[in-house]
Amino acid sequence: VDSATVRDAAGAALFSEHKDGVAQCKWSSATLSADGATLYGAADAHAEHSIYIWSRTLGSLVGIIRGPKGDVARDVLFHPRRLMLVSLGTAGTVYVWSKHYSENWRAFAPDFKELEENEEYREKEGEFDAYDEDAEAEALAAGGGATRQGG
Repeated sequence: VDSATVRDAAGAALFSEHKDGVAQCKWSSATLSADGATLYGAADAHAEHSIYIWSRTLGSLVGIIRGPKGDVARDVLFHPRRLMLVSLGTAGTVYVWSKHYSENWRAFAPDFKELEENEEYREKEGEFDAYDEDAEAEALAAGGGATRQGG
């Protein structure tokens, strides 16, 4: 197959045709994303595990996923409900592709400090208590006469 052609379920209407005009590689498999907006094609060329990504709305190539060399992509499938792509190499290895999400806690607390490794923290007695007995004792000793209200 020299080009990936997208047709409707009956196979009658041609929606679009996607070709690799530069490398002129052949396609071993193609699949659509769950929303149908993106086409993924497994390239059968150059002993590479390459998956080409086309935007159907733009009608152009938007990216290439490159896997390990020497294990040519033979089949590609998109998960029906998740942003996940699965490809099968000639060696029988299954590759699962997904977006890498990094956590950014600074969005919630601008002064948040990320640590490279855990640090030991020693809590002072009563530091996180709702009622601080030590502070009341210090106030009484200083002659403030403060007492605890309620129960």
